[in-house]
Amino acid sequence: MRDDRAWPSNAIPVSAGVAVGALAVAVYFALSDAEVVLVVVPFVVAAASGAGLIISAIRYSLRGEAIPTRFSLLSLALGLLGLNLSWIIDVDVAGAAFLSGAAFGLAVGNIQAIRMARANRGESVG
Repeated sequence: MRDDRAWPSNAIPVSAGVAVGALAVAVYFALSDAEVVLVVVPFVVAAASGAGLIISAIRYSLRGEAIPTRFSLLSLALGLLGLNLSWIIDVDVAGAAFLSGAAFGLAVGNIQAIRMARANRGESVG
């Protein structure tokens, strides 16, 4: 079993900062001239995908197993979709909202992964 020593001690505050920044970007776009649904839907879909991806992948690592290649490929696909979403549906803010949602989900997922890893070491996760 692996534990949380793979992460630097400030990983949770940094991840929280990334999550807040990504959320701020989505709020900015939602309050701009964009239609709110074209910001909220891509953000939520990407956030859920990013969080689910990292939490699923970390379970392999915590068991001491290699993370399957499919998680790297899914991460790449998530990023490429975000980069091309504005072009695909012809809405400028959708891709940025998707990428900020992915960053939010990965950051929140990373916080949860660290907490899961700490539980392996038996520390309080506060």
